[in-house]
Amino acid sequence: MKNVVQNISSIPLYEQIKNQIIDAILNDRVKTDQKLPSIRALARDLKVSVITTTRVYKELEDLKYIKTVQGIGSFVLPENDEIKREALASKLDEVLYQMIELQQEMNISDEELFNIITALKETV
Repeated sequence: MKNVVQNISSIPLYEQIKNQIIDAILNDRVKTDQKLPSIRALARDLKVSVITTTRVYKELEDLKYIKTVQGIGSFVLPENDEIKREALASKLDEVLYQMIELQQEMNISDEELFNIITALKETV
């Protein structure tokens, strides 16, 4: 699993790391029961503080993506359909928000936007 963080991004480092791990889990680049790097190893590899990676793993546990076993490590939990659906819904919300911003920027009516979406949908 390769993570890349950007210090110049407006997205906090812990969010960047968390989102990349979630993406890796949802897209099967990290498998169920696979052991993740230790908090310290991940911090060292990404050149971030241990506090940052601790927060990432804590949030991933809270979201039910991983389970940490004291003294053994952190492991990817079996995929939960509800979690995957929520993650995809969140992604969809982001994309739709950007689409609405562009619609307003370009002064496109709802009807025009609907026609564009309908035409695009036919090509998929």
